[in-house]
Parts: sequence; C-alpha cells; structure tokens
Amino acid sequence: MEELAQVYARSLFEVAREQNKLDVLREQLGQFADAMKQNRELELFFFSPYFSTKEKQEGLEKLLDGADDRFMNFLKLLIENHRMPVIYRLRREYERLWERENRLLPVVLTSAVELDQQTVKDLGDRIGERTVTRWRSPPGWSPTSSAGLSSGWAIRSSTPPSAIDSSNCARRSLMALAEPPLRLSRPASSTTND
Repeated sequence: MEELAQVYARSLFEVAREQNKLDVLREQLGQFADAMKQNRELELFFFSPYFSTKEKQEGLEKLLDGADDRFMNFLKLLIENHRMPVIYRLRREYERLWERENRLLPVVLTSAVELDQQTVKDLGDRIGERTVTRWRSPPGWSPTSSAGLSSGWAIRSSTPPSAIDSSNCARRSLMALAEPPLRLSRPASSTTND
C-alpha cells in the first residue's frame, strides 16, 4: 500500500507542479483527507466495496464544491481504480514531496524551560540559515518544556533523521548556544573512580 500511495502522490504532485498548483492541491488534499478522517460514515462510503464506482463518483461531486478540476479528476481516478483507502498515506507522501520542493525542514524543539515564541522563531531562523532551508514545526506543536531535560534544549528533525542535543550543556542562554558557528556538542562528563 505504501508504494501505491507513493506512485499516486508523485503523479498528483507532478501534475500540480506543471500547472503551478502545488499549494492549491496540497490544501484541497489535506481538507479532503481531514474530512474523511473526521467522518466515519464518509470514510465507509468511499472505502466500501458495497457502493459502486458510479455511486461514489456522484457522491464525490455532491460533496465537493469548488474543488480544483485536477483534484476532482484525481479523486475520481482513485475511486475508479478502487484506491481510495490509500488517501491518508498519499497525503503524507504528497506533504513530504511538497516540503522537499519548498525546502522545508520539519523541526521539533524541546527545552528544559518554556521558551517564548520570539526565541523559537529566532532559533528556527538560524537553523534555516545554516541548512539553507526554511523550518516549520509540526501541526499542533507548541513550545513546551520537558521534564526529561535537566537543562538546555534538543532539536529533532525527521528529514534527514538527526538530532542536535544540548541537554547537558551548562546553563547558558539559548541564543548564545546558537551563535555562529552552530556547533553543538555534549561536554565531556567528569567522572571519578572511587
């Protein structure tokens, strides 16, 4: 199923890119997938083998008002090929392609102390400067503190999988840690053998 979702997502993405509609189709795909996820009856209707292709396509036309023609045709193709159940994976793959195209780096910042929005923004801007990307936090994320960190902060990114961790650094200001060059390392722990 994952490979199938990738093939369909790439196809939609390429059409969107050619037509300069990457953002429009991303938004509409997200809205449609969210509506399906929030409404179990809608999901059952489109996923069920008990309803005909014609019934599903007619239902789709009644459901979506103002959808881009390319997106509507794409959904009809999914219905015709009985591939609607890949919609959630397809959305994730399209989102990944969109982020790569827009040079976005998804970032999660965890801190031992709660950070204000400006500090988070400043740190994100510095990450963007160093990686030649823009950064974004995942949907629904807000800066919070973590009881798991004794001091300092940690940045995690899923693409590419990496982590910058300064949780054992001495107490210094967060922005001082991000001053050029952005080279973070764990201080050597001092242990004594008794």
